[in-house]
Amino acid sequence: MIGSDSMHLVDISKADALQLLDSGSLKLSLGPFCVSIKSNIDGFKENFFQLYKNHFIADPETFTDFSITVSQPSNLRRFLKKQVVFSFEDLQPFTPLPIVQAMPMFEWGLNWCIANHAHQYLQFHAAGLSKNDVTVIMPAPPGSGKSTLTAALMNNGWKLFSDEIVLIDLKTGLLQPISRPINLKNNSIDLLSDLYPQSTMTPKFKDTAKGTVALMAPNLSSIKSCHLPQKATHIIYPKYSPDVELTTEKMERSDAFMDLITNSFNYHILQEEGFEASIKICRESECLKLTYSKIPQAIAFFNSLDN
Repeated sequence: MIGSDSMHLVDISKADALQLLDSGSLKLSLGPFCVSIKSNIDGFKENFFQLYKNHFIADPETFTDFSITVSQPSNLRRFLKKQVVFSFEDLQPFTPLPIVQAMPMFEWGLNWCIANHAHQYLQFHAAGLSKNDVTVIMPAPPGSGKSTLTAALMNNGWKLFSDEIVLIDLKTGLLQPISRPINLKNNSIDLLSDLYPQSTMTPKFKDTAKGTVALMAPNLSSIKSCHLPQKATHIIYPKYSPDVELTTEKMERSDAFMDLITNSFNYHILQEEGFEASIKICRESECLKLTYSKIPQAIAFFNSLDN
């Protein structure tokens, strides 16, 4: 059994996990959140167990933050075209997708739940990673290589906080880990599966809204640290550029602040609280732009950072 500060995680057999998924009684610990899941889609259940088997909660009475169902539509269309519906409590916020995309839909839907409801946190579209006394926020637009770099760092001793949503506790100013799977796209999938064959990764999901995607599970050390918030020490904006040597450029904190709030999901909702928290992070962090082409060089650079 893996101990945590607020929830107890437990090993559950695959057969038991699949049965709990059918009944909606399976619960996950994702940092500060408890998520209950229900599904009767066999392919989804296989992928789900593969990615989340180390997050299962032992106590079924744990308070649930998000109750999610991933299922086929209940109308006649399910017999004509196999689709999947994401339901959050009584809401179905998304158009149904092909049933083979059920696992990515769950991930995107859970992002939506957190982004729209967890306003006790300032949220950034960014990766978060920590090693020793260094904790990095890594905001970046699509195509920057953020997720590829995040996965490589996780497989080289860095603890994954998140690949998509960095949470800042408004009371403490600390980064809150949630350690969910990394969403990899297109060419990075084969690259990373070749580099890190020991990692746990789903099959490819093709023709999604984001192209071909696959999901890499967080490693056990990241999950074990999921209830250990950390103070940000660096804000790094990565950019992948083919055939260049690694370069870094120091950013003015005012520029880093503007870029950071541009990547926030809820800065406009939090207003003054969001402003103060963002200013504090930028004031207390080293702010850099990173351009790279070779993963080993990027890993060496991150390993050289100090607090």
